[in-house]
Amino acid sequence: MTDSVFEMPQWFVRLTAAIAVVVFVMITIFAYRSEEVKTEVLENNILSVLLKSSPNCLALEEKEVVYANVIDVSKMEALKLRKCFKKDNVFFRLTLSSFEGKEVKAASLIPLNVERLVPVCGSLPEYECVTWEEYALYKEGEKVVPGVLKVEVVRHV
Repeated sequence: MTDSVFEMPQWFVRLTAAIAVVVFVMITIFAYRSEEVKTEVLENNILSVLLKSSPNCLALEEKEVVYANVIDVSKMEALKLRKCFKKDNVFFRLTLSSFEGKEVKAASLIPLNVERLVPVCGSLPEYECVTWEEYALYKEGEKVVPGVLKVEVVRHV
């Protein structure tokens, strides 16, 4: 009888420790899963790299050779860009300019119903906007010249 009296507290202590570990793991998993992860900066970086390096986007492609970071101006059209990057709540506008500031070409994937509300970026809280400019090379005639690619991203949050 004395053996069973000493066995029960050890069994109870082990069960309590196991339950405590399981509860701790569950709380940690719940806290991690309920945390909001901001991916906007990563998405913007992916968009930037994709635009200039993919032959399906703006990268120049001649004789089956893709020139990453050289923009093919003829690809700056909404229909071609739709195939490039698609996410339901993310829209963007591209403007390619020479170093002198002269606009070479522009294209927009911002829907007309959103674009008509022109100052969406500052006036409507459900839209988040980011704009940046990047050094870019583009082909003009037979030569490659430097320019600036302005990317405006409008995200419906």
